[in-house]
Amino acid sequence: MNLDFLLIGAQKCATTWIYHCLNEHPELFVGGGKNETYYFRGEIFNQKGLDWFESLFADASVNQKLGSASVDYIWDVTSIEQARRQYPDIKIIVALRNPVERTISAFFWLMRKKIIETISLDDGIRKAIDDYRSGSETIYSELIRRSLYTDAIIQLHENFEKDQIRLVLFDDIQNTPKTTLRSIYSFLNVSPDYVPTSLKRKPKGNSYSSTLVYLERKMPINKFTTKALNGISEVIKISSKTKSPKLDSKLTKELLEIYRQPFNTLYDWLEQNGSIENKEIKKAKNSWKL
Repeated sequence: MNLDFLLIGAQKCATTWIYHCLNEHPELFVGGGKNETYYFRGEIFNQKGLDWFESLFADASVNQKLGSASVDYIWDVTSIEQARRQYPDIKIIVALRNPVERTISAFFWLMRKKIIETISLDDGIRKAIDDYRSGSETIYSELIRRSLYTDAIIQLHENFEKDQIRLVLFDDIQNTPKTTLRSIYSFLNVSPDYVPTSLKRKPKGNSYSSTLVYLERKMPINKFTTKALNGISEVIKISSKTKSPKLDSKLTKELLEIYRQPFNTLYDWLEQNGSIENKEIKKAKNSWKL
């Protein structure tokens, strides 16, 4: 078996949307679905082995390109390097988002899933900043750490050829989904003209609806309720102009101070190393104000 591509995250950056669009393409097959733990050289892989991993692709047709998707890949660069040794021509797709927006989105997701208590956005981000600065490894400090994917991007470029990496911006998926998807298909050398039904979906995120948060926290967690609530969220996002709640300006400034130096290091590194992603990164640098 040959593994052709990895969709590696980051979390809350529209990786689910990309996954659905990839898996619908008749020339592509994503083994194991978008499952955080089903990834090459992950914990389950290490328990069950290569045969188990390759069995996830048993239903693929002979001519399909094969891929694996998990937002945990980006935090386990060693597993990606090992995947390259096993499959030397593998390609990497990385979705990136304004780190402040990603942090806010992840906060609401954790609250919807009852992973954290019901708490105001300002109080939650205040706790996240305090825990992060104190070095505490809590679910709140994780909100900030998961937005600091800059080192992982640099490591990817240090270990892979530039033409094996495709950075995708969340803003582009929101604003020009068809053009962005065509570029991803072209990157994978499959027909860019295919139009999946998932193209019409909104990137999975949060409607920031207090009603939705209430329902998710009250209803039991299972496949049925998750599917139903995701559908409600989709309807809310499509039918309303619900926007991300405004974070207190002082907290926004503190987050920007945390993110500014790592992201500028990333911008500078890619610029100096002649990355083919300069255009995307420059666009992000201007729009994210980092």
